[in-house]
Amino acid sequence: MSTLEVLDLRNNSLSSSLPVDMCRHNLHRLKRLRISYNELYGEIPSSLGQCSKLEYISLYNNSFSGHMPTQIGNLTLLQELYLGANNLSGNIPNEIGALTNLVGLDVSINNFIGHVPKEIGNLTMLQLLDLSSNKLSGNIPKEIGALTNLRGLSMSFNNFSGSVPREIGNLTMLQRLYLSNNKLSGSTPEEIGALTNLQTLDASLNILSGRVPSEIGNLTVLQSLDLSNNQLSGKILSS
Repeated sequence: MSTLEVLDLRNNSLSSSLPVDMCRHNLHRLKRLRISYNELYGEIPSSLGQCSKLEYISLYNNSFSGHMPTQIGNLTLLQELYLGANNLSGNIPNEIGALTNLVGLDVSINNFIGHVPKEIGNLTMLQLLDLSSNKLSGNIPKEIGALTNLRGLSMSFNNFSGSVPREIGNLTMLQRLYLSNNKLSGSTPEEIGALTNLQTLDASLNILSGRVPSEIGNLTVLQSLDLSNNQLSGKILSS
C-alpha cells in the first residue's frame, strides 16, 4: 500500500484500533484519510505524524480515546482535521499551532480539558473552528483575533470564563458565532459591531452583564441573536 494516496472507509461498521505503526513503514504517500462514522477505538497512533503528505484527516464519530498525539504537529500540509464525536481527553497540544495550512478544525464532542493554546492564533487560514462540547476552561485567548478568515466559530458547552476578548472584533468574515453554555462574564464588547457578516450570534447561558452595546445594530445581516439567560441590564435596543 506504499502508493496509496486516498483511504476512504467512512460509514461502515469497522470495529478495531488503528495499527500502532500505520505510517511507519507504509502510507507515506497518503493525502486523504477518511474513516469517520465507524466503531473504531483505542488511541490515535503517534505514527500518524509520519504520514507527512496528509492534507485531510477525518476520524469523526468513532470511539477513539486518549490524548491527541503531539506528533500531529508534523503534518504541516494538513488542511482539514476532524476529530469530533470521540472520547479524546487531555489538553489540546501546543503543536496544533504548526498546522498553518488548516482551513477546518473540529475537535467538538470530546473530553478535552485545560486552556486553548495560544498557538491557535497561528492558524490564520482557518475558516471553521469548532471546540464545542468539551471541558475546556480559562479565558478565550485573545490570539483568536488573528483568525481573520474564520466563517464559523463554536466554543459552546465548555467552562470558559472571563470576558469575551475585544479582539473578536477582528473576525470580520465571521458568519456564525456560538459561545453559549459557558461561564463568560463582564460586558459584551462594543467590537462585536464590527462583525458585519454575522448571521448567527448565540451567547446564551453565561454570566454576561451590563447593557447590550448599541453597536450590535451594525449587524445588518443578523438572522438569529440569542443572549438569553445572562445578567444583562439597561434598555432594549430600538434597532
